[in-house]
Amino acid sequence: MSEGGPNSEVVAEGLATISRSARQQGKIIDDLLNTELNGIRVLAIDDDEDSRDLLSHFLKKSGAQVLIADSAVDGIHHAAGFNPGLVICDLSMPEEDGYSFIRKLRQS
Repeated sequence: MSEGGPNSEVVAEGLATISRSARQQGKIIDDLLNTELNGIRVLAIDDDEDSRDLLSHFLKKSGAQVLIADSAVDGIHHAAGFNPGLVICDLSMPEEDGYSFIRKLRQS
């Protein structure tokens, strides 16, 4: 049985590229999680409850003041009174997508 076929170098190179990519993504995530957001008001809009909970957890852990909305309509309603410095929005929500939300937010 041979050690590797004619494509073994290509596979090894591909795996090395994937590994580098994963390390880079991990560093980006680590950087984001270690970012200080002390006092920054963050409005996060997502229709998925688990995503909202995860966002809220990490944003609060970073020191942000967080307001969570479960729809674009709810996000627009809360944005005026909250005056966020940062908005994180799911782009593919039912009923009204994130693109529509952002257009409305810019108009308000």
